Amino acid sequence: MNPGQQLHRSLTLWAGLITILFTAWMWWDSCTQVTIIQWKQFWTGNVLRGFYILRVPHSDNELLFQRVPWVPSATQDYHKLFQPPFLAHSEAKEGDTPLFPPSGTLQQNQQASVNRRGPGSWCLYIPYWLILPPILLTWTALLIFRARRRQRAITLPPNEGTS
Repeated sequence: MNPGQQLHRSLTLWAGLITILFTAWMWWDSCTQVTIIQWKQFWTGNVLRGFYILRVPHSDNELLFQRVPWVPSATQDYHKLFQPPFLAHSEAKEGDTPLFPPSGTLQQNQQASVNRRGPGSWCLYIPYWLILPPILLTWTALLIFRARRRQRAITLPPNEGTS
């Protein structure tokens, strides 16, 4: 076997590349579509340049998948490229606030949505701009570690056997 770099045969390279491309595609897709997967009391989704997890304590759906086009109104401030991450907890009784307020930021909208769902509800939103850098750094570190390990294996003489 040729002890050269052979990067194109590296599982680290291809797994990292697929992960990065998939995350970039989710980021792009979340600008125009809302994708929701609901299982019992937990909802997860891909929406508005981020990923969210929502807990609704009294939900009884076993499994639900939804995908709908998303076009925010001009009064909603959802067009920021770098939305901040947030965690919204329920602050009101169920049904006290409208599901979607007429204007405001994504965080205000999700806070109203969580409030409407009642006590025990919460929503965690993590934007993709915060997810992608750790993936890139980990992938780069693994590729550097692989290159150093392979270089060390090439430069060190093989053991002649022990007697």
